[in-house]
Amino acid sequence: MRPKSPVAKAVAARRISLLDLGAFDGQRISELAKKSSRKNKRLLAVEWAKQKGLLTRRTNLKIVYGEVLNKLGRLPSESVKVITADFFFSDLKSRGMHTANVPAKEAHVDLEVAKQIHRVLVPNGRLVCVEYLGNQAFVLEVLTAAGFEWRSHSLPEKYWGKTEYLKRLGNLINSDKAAREFLFPMQIIAKKNISPAERVGRK
Repeated sequence: MRPKSPVAKAVAARRISLLDLGAFDGQRISELAKKSSRKNKRLLAVEWAKQKGLLTRRTNLKIVYGEVLNKLGRLPSESVKVITADFFFSDLKSRGMHTANVPAKEAHVDLEVAKQIHRVLVPNGRLVCVEYLGNQAFVLEVLTAAGFEWRSHSLPEKYWGKTEYLKRLGNLINSDKAAREFLFPMQIIAKKNISPAERVGRK
């Protein structure tokens, strides 16, 4: 294996280790930033609206606010290693920003976001997200159209306490069987693959 050139090392150093879309109160991303502060990792989070009293910048973490598609468009191609986005596509659907809602002003925003996620991920980079079981088919259709390969499985209950929202969701679906059929959390791991032709061009 050939050693990396100084340019390749500089590019790698500027890459974002983790990008969180829909950070909400920033609790999870802040905890991850604390754990990785000594590992020279860069973390970035995007949230629709600013949360009062939230620390938006640490040594290795920056939280920005605004429209996600716009923020993704500002990132260089192949600049992010991993992207997390819990219930993000379900949120787009609830706002009418999904492909099936053709008459909506923001129709196809979900697909455009997925394409931007694919663009900014490094080769073999991953999108890791949690979505409702009832919305899973819609999300997987969008990810497939954007060029991802994916796998999905139910989110183990031991992870339901990772965020306040998952805690509330867990309490709801454990007490309401009807809600469980739609709201059960599914984890989706989508991988950005590169074609054989692209692999040859990178050698």
